[in-house]
Amino acid sequence: MKNFYLRLYPFRWLFAFAVSILLHLALLGGASLDWPDLSSSPVIIEAQLVQPPPPLPPPQPKPRLAKKAIPPKPAPTAAPVTPPATPSPAPSATATNVVAPPAPEMHSGVDLDTSYVFEDAPSLPPPKWVETDFDVKRIGFGSGVARYRYQSDNGNYQLTSEMEASGLASLAFSGKRIEKSQGQITPHGLQPNQYRYDLTGKPEKFQQADFDWNAKKLTIKSAKDEQSFALENGTLDFLSFLYQFMFVGPLDVMQYTLTNGKAVRHYEYHFLGEEKLTTKLGELNTLHIAKSSGDPDEKTEVWLAADYRYIPVKIIKIAKDGTGFEFLVSRISADFNHEHRP
Repeated sequence: MKNFYLRLYPFRWLFAFAVSILLHLALLGGASLDWPDLSSSPVIIEAQLVQPPPPLPPPQPKPRLAKKAIPPKPAPTAAPVTPPATPSPAPSATATNVVAPPAPEMHSGVDLDTSYVFEDAPSLPPPKWVETDFDVKRIGFGSGVARYRYQSDNGNYQLTSEMEASGLASLAFSGKRIEKSQGQITPHGLQPNQYRYDLTGKPEKFQQADFDWNAKKLTIKSAKDEQSFALENGTLDFLSFLYQFMFVGPLDVMQYTLTNGKAVRHYEYHFLGEEKLTTKLGELNTLHIAKSSGDPDEKTEVWLAADYRYIPVKIIKIAKDGTGFEFLVSRISADFNHEHRP
């Protein structure tokens, strides 16, 4: 027994500590220690044997595209060295010339007709005379009729325009408006020598332009004054301008210097398009152009008949004060159109 105590002696402090803990718990009123409950129902695992699924087939390899063989690049070669020319021996009497056979002809499979010969269209002779009648509507009120006549003789031309009111408008607008232009026919078209404007019964409306081509001088006159200007090549009056297109294509020259016997201005006209114009003569193929001096209040539009050597068949003129006229063709007589020749 003595040996038993001697063995426990080294653990005396541990026993003392345990006894102290028990006494404190008893003094605190019965604190309890809970241990984990290991008495729960056992877990039941069920298993069932089933037939395993068939194995998946192994993946098929993707087809491989055959690579196009790339020919090896040729090795660079040095430029051939031309040996010095040596005189060729003279051909012997028995030598024969060797001629290379002709190269075979290449055929496209289409038989081409080479018999066509393209020729320039013959130029039409200038007209001797043209007479055109118009129905006229006055902007605002009134109507009337007009007649334009062109005639030539021995390289000279004369143009006349007469307009007068008709119907009830004749009571308000009496008299005739008369324009005249005369001059020469040149390789560049009409070249006026004189232009004159008159309104019968109103001498104060008189206007005139004289063209001195030798002195390069243009003189314009009115009932009030007279002025002179330098005469530029190609200058026309308003009347000759309308018939210039019988000689010069409408799209060949797009700028002109014009005078009405009262002033001189540079005008530029624009091509507005091709139009079918309905008239008393039926539908006419026309080229529509507009002339402008840069003043938006003034307006001049002209329709040129493509099948009648580009003579005017419709004209709209609006002045700066808003007054104006519309001319629409009602009759054409000309030496180049026997259908309308009287």
